[in-house]
Amino acid sequence: MSEHLVPGGYILLSRKLIESEIMSKPPLYLKVWVWLLLKAQHSLYKGLERGSCKTSMPQIIEAMSYKVGYRTEKPTKREIQKIIEWLRNPHEGSTTGNMMVTTKVTQGFVYKVLNYNVYQDPNNYEGYNEKVTKEQRSANNGSNNNKNETITNKPDKNEVKEESIHSEVIGYLNIILDTKFKATETCKGFINARVKEGATIEDFEKVIDKKHKDWKGTTMAKYLRPQTLFGTKFDSYLNEKDDEHVKSFFEMYEDDQREEKL
Repeated sequence: MSEHLVPGGYILLSRKLIESEIMSKPPLYLKVWVWLLLKAQHSLYKGLERGSCKTSMPQIIEAMSYKVGYRTEKPTKREIQKIIEWLRNPHEGSTTGNMMVTTKVTQGFVYKVLNYNVYQDPNNYEGYNEKVTKEQRSANNGSNNNKNETITNKPDKNEVKEESIHSEVIGYLNIILDTKFKATETCKGFINARVKEGATIEDFEKVIDKKHKDWKGTTMAKYLRPQTLFGTKFDSYLNEKDDEHVKSFFEMYEDDQREEKL
């Protein structure tokens, strides 16, 4: 075992970041992005799925502060809002694509880093699988007693993927509704049925977002639960036209601030 264990865990940064459009933005963009990556959950925790985290504008502003002598410099709220908007929806002509999605919640927002599972999995990087193969070969020859314990005891990939979908979908539902639904066998059955029909995690989140907006505050709110949202009407909910004005993150945040002052 290493004598220099580093507490707090780690994240992976792809070298593709060098070619990313964020490198041509002001330095604060990259600082905010790395901070968001570091804060994102590595695994399901208190309803927050892997790659997600709850934060707020004041928290990001405070985290981005720095010292100039004895003076503390902080970015403005508008600067942070512009960065969050860019990460959510890069300007027209960008090849970067959305880097995260956000959902407004009480006293802040929840963000989800897109493609988190892709970039935070060492198995997806060139050279890693070759190294693992060599280590496994050494272990089989008796020259390595415990180096590969986490490799040889890996669960079935399909089982991991299925459990991950259940956790992410129910976790997202709990975040949006502030509920404590469990991934029961009944819930898993509804989710599995929709997945077999081709539904993705993004589809589940879209239905949750759409029906949450339509039903919350009405008599239909009591039906905001897994068996209703993910039941046989799932496809019709998914394909409903959404004519509601899609507010920018800036507008949502300002609305939230006004509500708290009332």
